[in-house]
This record gives sequence, C-alpha cells and structure tokens, in this order.
Amino acid sequence: MKKSLLALLMALVMVLPLFTSCGDKKPAVTGDQTASTDSAVTTSEDPDAVEGAEIDAYVKSLAADVDYNGKTFTFIGREGDNFPTEEDITGELLSDAVYSRQRSLEEIFGIDWENVITADGDETTEKVNQEVQAGGQSYDLARGCMLTVGQYLLAKNTIMDVSDFEKVDLTRDWWVASINDTYRIKDMLFFLTGPIVTNHFTDTECLLFNKDVAENYNVTGLYDLVKDGEWTFDKMFEVAEAVPSNEAGSGAYRFGSPGGIKWIFANGMNITKFDDDGTPYVDSTLPVELSNLADKLSKVFGDDTLTCVVRNYNSIAENVQDKYGVKDLVDVFINGNVLFWFDATGGVSSLREEDVEFGVLPIPKGDKSQSYRSYASSWAGEAVYVPKTVKDTEMVDTILEAMAALSQKYIKPAFYDKMLKGRSVYDSESREMIDIVFNTKVYDIIDIFSGGDMNSWGDFMRMLENSIMNDSSKLASSYAIEAKLVNLEIKNLIKKLEK
Repeated sequence: MKKSLLALLMALVMVLPLFTSCGDKKPAVTGDQTASTDSAVTTSEDPDAVEGAEIDAYVKSLAADVDYNGKTFTFIGREGDNFPTEEDITGELLSDAVYSRQRSLEEIFGIDWENVITADGDETTEKVNQEVQAGGQSYDLARGCMLTVGQYLLAKNTIMDVSDFEKVDLTRDWWVASINDTYRIKDMLFFLTGPIVTNHFTDTECLLFNKDVAENYNVTGLYDLVKDGEWTFDKMFEVAEAVPSNEAGSGAYRFGSPGGIKWIFANGMNITKFDDDGTPYVDSTLPVELSNLADKLSKVFGDDTLTCVVRNYNSIAENVQDKYGVKDLVDVFINGNVLFWFDATGGVSSLREEDVEFGVLPIPKGDKSQSYRSYASSWAGEAVYVPKTVKDTEMVDTILEAMAALSQKYIKPAFYDKMLKGRSVYDSESREMIDIVFNTKVYDIIDIFSGGDMNSWGDFMRMLENSIMNDSSKLASSYAIEAKLVNLEIKNLIKKLEK
C-alpha cells in the first residue's frame, strides 16, 4: 500500500458546492488516524466546495494515464443507500450523493457502472463465494457488514489481499487509516472502509447530552472541555454529579445506554495485539489496566440509580419501563430524563427529527495525556472487499481510490446535513465535535469476528462488555479461559488463509 502522498493538483477555479455547507471546517484533532487538515487555499468559499474541487482534480489525475472506456465495473451488495438507481433520485440528499458519485466515475473513467443488488448480506456472501470458487470474474467489488459479510468471505478465503495495491492510499482523508494497523493479519489486509460506504457515518460511538437537562442542573462548558483536551472519564463523572442519584426513579439519570466495549478503546487500549510478524492475538492473562478500568466503570454503569441501560435483548429497559411506560430506551433521553446518552453517530440524524435539543460530544478519554479515540463498531460498520478472481486488478485499484475520494466529496456533506439539521436547533459546535469523532475513529479486528463462525471471539467480547457494564467481579476468572479459546481460533484462521 502506497504510503507517500501523490502530488495534489490544485484547482484554479472554485466550483459551487453541491450541498449546503454544515459549517466552517475546523482544525483537525490528531488521533490514531491521520486527521484531515484545512486546505492550503485561502478563500471565503464553502470549505466543502474547496475540498470538492481539489478532489475532482485528483481523480482526473488518476484517470489521465488509463483507458477503461467501455469496460464494465460491477459492484455487488445489499440493497440500500449504496446502490441507488436513477429512479431513486428524488431530492433525498444521501441517495442523490451516492448516485452523483457513480455518475462521476462513469464520466471520468469511461466505464459502464453495474450494480448487483442483493436482498441481504447472506446473499452477497453466497454470490461472491460461489463466483470465486467457480473461477468466475463477474464482480469487481463487494460491499457488506464487516461482521456478517466480511468475516464469512475471509473465512472462505475468497477475497483479495489489497496491501500491495498501488493507487489506494490509506494516508488520504477518505480512508480510515487506522485499519492499516488494526485490520492486518500478518502482512495481509482484506478490508477497506471510509466514506466509500455510507455506514462510515453511522457506525461510530459518540456521546449526546440533553440540553434541557444540562440547563436544569447548571451543566455548562462541555464543548470547551473537549477542545481544551480536558474531557476525560473522571471529568465526565464529575460533571454528571450535578444530577442527583435517582433513588426514587422519578427524576433524571446521569447516563443512558453506555455500552461496554467503547470504553476500552477510549482508554487508549486495543484488545487485539500483534506479534513481530503481524499475527494478531489477545493477552493470555488479564491486563491490570483493563481490570482497573472494569472495576471503575462498573460501579457507575452498574448502578441503577445513576444509569439506565437495556437489560435484555428485546430493547426494553426493565429499570425504566415500569416507571416511564416506554418500550424504547431512547425515549427516556428524548423526554428529558437522561443527561448523557451514548449512541452511534447514526442515531444523531434520527434524533434531529425528534423534539429534543441536544449536543454531540466525543466519548471522553482515559486521561488528559492521550488522544480521543472513537470506537467504530463492526456490528454496524461496513467495508468493501475485492474478490480474488477480478479480471483487472489494476482497474479495481484505481477505481477504488477514485471512488473513495469522490465519496468524500459527495457523501460526507450529505451525511453532515443529516446529522446537523432537522427539527432540532442547528448547533455549529456539534459540527466540530463530529469532526473529532470521525477523525479519531478506531477499529479492532477482534470485533469483526465476534459472531458467526468465530464464536469464541464473540463470547470474549461480550464477557468484557458485561464486566464493564454490570459486574467486574468475575472478569479475572473468565478472562484466561476465553482468551485461550480466542487465540486458538486465530491460529486456525491464519492456517486457512495461508493455504
């Protein structure tokens, strides 16, 4: 994978923005991923338009020395936002954005774009596996959930190692650079993600605060805490103490639906480690730092007077339903009974349509010395995969890079509009917070395999989550057993990939 940046051709003429700006582009925040930086062009124009002009010039430079006229590029995946047809162009920003990306690729490279739309991830997996095993070359690129599609394609060894692709440049803003470190298996890389899939903008954990609750309890200055690097676990707990313990269950809770895995990453840790040759593994004995973290967080998140959580898998919170009569835990936040609510970024745009005033923050960090780290869940996240039998690898390499870049131009502004506008009052500082969330996005390869065939990986993750969310007392005794099973499954997977 090419590491150095290609020379970027600067556009001499600024184009008008395709979408309305969501706010001024703010300075990037450094995290595990290389963060985006402001353009060198000084202009009063919409920053999304400035970036779009630069991207257009870059993509045209990719097309300058290739001839794909008349060639077909076939993209397969589940029906939805990533596969709009001309009939879907109805003024809805997201569908229009994806379709515009597709048309731009056709016009710039002269290719004939073909979408193969499946009913679900299972059908995508089945079609790709069957095609590759039969030696067919029908598909150039597949898309799907990392958990339900990616792991099954990898387990069948039907997708290509893209680590040697020359045009795909993971240092660019339109890729999640951290996957180059956290998704590799030895020197192999099979998953690519970023704005190239729309779920990039829905899969990342963030924190929301109810502005009415904050005002009622005189909670102020939250955005400044983030920007000053002071937004830590301890500071969040300290701020939340303004809300009294909800002993009677009739007032507000400090926290709602905090989840468990995100806190490990926010604390500066990754669950999966890599040995000298790049083989992934998990620590065979419980790390002291993880044990201390679980003890600290479970005391708060396991306390029903401080935190309301989903107690079972049908999304009914037992400690809330009887008192409030709601079937969906999010209603507690909407109704003004929770100060801090934890959700994926996909929930932000949904809440914009509700009658609730809220702000967006990144998940706090373990201490002030580290960077913010925003966990991106592969349960919700998606990636693209290159089938092993593609007919023209060089074309796929080039189109992948161009497709990712144009996704940054078209899809990012559309999603920012969805996340920042709606019935709720526009909040310009939330734009800066969302930039921080996406610029500090991290994944862990173990989470990709936390379901399906890799059962021990899933059991291991759920054990960690339960220890953080509810009770850490059994973590030490469970950890060693679960870790041993995970490491055994990793070895079996690598044997399969090396055949």
